[in-house]
Amino acid sequence: MKKKDSHSQRKLRLLAVRNLLIVLVSLCALMGVAELVLNLQLLSAGDADNENAVLMSYEKTPVPALLTTEENYVYAKQFFSNPDDYDRFVEEEAPSALRYPYIDNLKTTADYDDDTVNILVLGDSFTWGEASLNRNELFWRQMERMLRAQGYNVRVSAVAAEGATGYEELHWLVDGAAEDFSADLVIFGYVFNDAMRPGNGFGAMPQRLVIPSLTWLEKTLPRFAQKVYAYVDAKTLYTKKYGDRYKDSYISVLDDDLTPYYREHFVEPLAAYSKERDLPAVVVTLPNETNSLLLEELYRPLEDIFEGTGIGYYNSCEAFKKQYGANQHKKNITVNAMNVHPGSAAHRFYAEYICDFLLRDYADVLGQPSGTDLNSRIVSVNDRMPGDIDLRTVSESETGSVCTFVYPDVAVPRYMYEVEIAPYCLRNPIKEGYIKLSFENPVNLSEVRIEGETGQQVSLWYTTVNEKLGYDDNTVTPWEATPEAPFVWRSEKEEQVTSLCIHAERPGLLTVAVTGKVEA
Repeated sequence: MKKKDSHSQRKLRLLAVRNLLIVLVSLCALMGVAELVLNLQLLSAGDADNENAVLMSYEKTPVPALLTTEENYVYAKQFFSNPDDYDRFVEEEAPSALRYPYIDNLKTTADYDDDTVNILVLGDSFTWGEASLNRNELFWRQMERMLRAQGYNVRVSAVAAEGATGYEELHWLVDGAAEDFSADLVIFGYVFNDAMRPGNGFGAMPQRLVIPSLTWLEKTLPRFAQKVYAYVDAKTLYTKKYGDRYKDSYISVLDDDLTPYYREHFVEPLAAYSKERDLPAVVVTLPNETNSLLLEELYRPLEDIFEGTGIGYYNSCEAFKKQYGANQHKKNITVNAMNVHPGSAAHRFYAEYICDFLLRDYADVLGQPSGTDLNSRIVSVNDRMPGDIDLRTVSESETGSVCTFVYPDVAVPRYMYEVEIAPYCLRNPIKEGYIKLSFENPVNLSEVRIEGETGQQVSLWYTTVNEKLGYDDNTVTPWEATPEAPFVWRSEKEEQVTSLCIHAERPGLLTVAVTGKVEA
């Protein structure tokens, strides 16, 4: 009887294995058919400049934890409608507001003095922080924390705007930024479009092929359709038939026509300015993927262009590929599959890479380290999203801080740069409206207390530095402890908290008091 049961069990296991193999083979066959259909439609699609093309835009980008906010979209839309009109987009308290866009308006509590070494970073959307909800995690902010942690008395500031070219960035430097920031060293973040002529914005975005079979899919499963489009973009990026739609837009390869322009309008003037002012200048590549073909085609020509100019040129592509080729970083390298701006992993890499060559090759500029961590110990909320919540600081100390903000009323229209835009809160990935308060430096919190007009209808989440990865991977975690009246959350965990995410059922003024664990 036992032998018969054993035989039956073996037959059942074999049957289960067979069925599993059938399912796997069927899935592979289905994927093969889908690939064949896609290839046939690509072959039948017209060139990118005909009416079967649409402009790529991040307006519909679905982002899990980072997202392109309505503010960013309106900012960019107006910015590119008149590229010369920078003064509309600078912070009100920025120096030389009419000459360049100043984005380093983040309040910091660190001590700076006359001996502080000022490093100025200039760039485009990668430096400006497109789609980032916490500017403290941008690479130039992390650079400052890393160097100060090693005892270097430095201040890192940034001047940047979406779509900016090297030509425009150089003019910002010469027209006032160098003096206003008392720059001791300048760093240009080089991205694909930096060698192009100025004025390339939304009007020159790459065109995406329209795949007929995906039109219905976009209506029924929009997120899945966008992932398929991302695959199509990658598949057609370097083909002879479709490659020009990228080459002539923002992913520009330095060719015989572009190289002389770049030399004349950026490299040579920067080299002369650097020599005349005795101001060290550095250009560093900011790759956003590990595709070897992309790296070879877009960045290698720069080696010859900068040779013998006196400008420090650092191509980080191979190091980027080597360090971030692992799957554990994949979802954080870019914002998402559709938005290729750098995610938190890329920003962390840029910061580490730049700090490494500064310590190696520019030690004379950095000066002697003090041997102590110069980062501020004050608990400070210095960034927020959305931007117009009227964030105000009540008090700050090494043990905690108190701030107030107005939770937005999404039913009331608001205006930005004289343009009406829909009211909003952040939604992804929590799936309900929330605002985000970010700390100047990560904080080991013991308590969060929230009080205000919204009564008890408040929920709390937070983000932290992922200890395994070494950076904030934008994972939003609900606060596990049950809140105590009047809304007090306590924690025994040892975590480096980067942001608080707060949801309220009704709009109104809220007061947030946080207490950090005092280090022994």
